[in-house]
Amino acid sequence: METHGNAELKAEAKANGAIFVDTFKPSAGHNACEAVGVRWIEPLFGSLTGVPVHPNAVGEEQDAFDVEQAMLTHGVR
Repeated sequence: METHGNAELKAEAKANGAIFVDTFKPSAGHNACEAVGVRWIEPLFGSLTGVPVHPNAVGEEQDAFDVEQAMLTHGVR
């Protein structure tokens, strides 16, 4: 599901001159089933943020880092 959605987003970004940043691949091993401190996505039940199935602070920080790196790679400042 995520891979298919990302393929569509990537195609749309390319068609519109935008940069697509894949945040799915780097999150491997950090899914909602992992322990606190390892996971970047909060689980459906037992979310520590109150927002299940969304990135936690560590996941958001990693996403921001990935976006920043893509911007620097493409000369966007």
